[in-house]
Amino acid sequence: MNLMFNSSAILKEEEDYKKLNLAPEQRAIVEQLGAVLNNYLELSKLATLGFIWKSIRDWQVKYSRSISELSNSPPQDRLASVKEMSETLKIYLIKVLRRTEDENTIKRAVDSMYRFYSAQFSKR
Repeated sequence: MNLMFNSSAILKEEEDYKKLNLAPEQRAIVEQLGAVLNNYLELSKLATLGFIWKSIRDWQVKYSRSISELSNSPPQDRLASVKEMSETLKIYLIKVLRRTEDENTIKRAVDSMYRFYSAQFSKR
């Protein structure tokens, strides 16, 4: 079963991500997280990255911290912050679904992405 998304919301996230200027290390992490998500979701790479960045941006605004500051935090702080961003990401992706029966796939995809982050990046 293919997931169905609101196409105008997808296009907006693609365009927003194209305009973004990230540090190489940040871009590499976001792209790896996007690749994990795209194992589950039928979204373009740019849209997936746009949604991830949107959840990161919300966290930055909420806590008045940059993502580069977070990279210098202790592992438990990074994990808690990325978990919060992941929960926000689920909300954004579920909002653009066209069928509610696809929500569990979104949740599994984002949970998988978080586990990947935890295994690959939390202890650096």
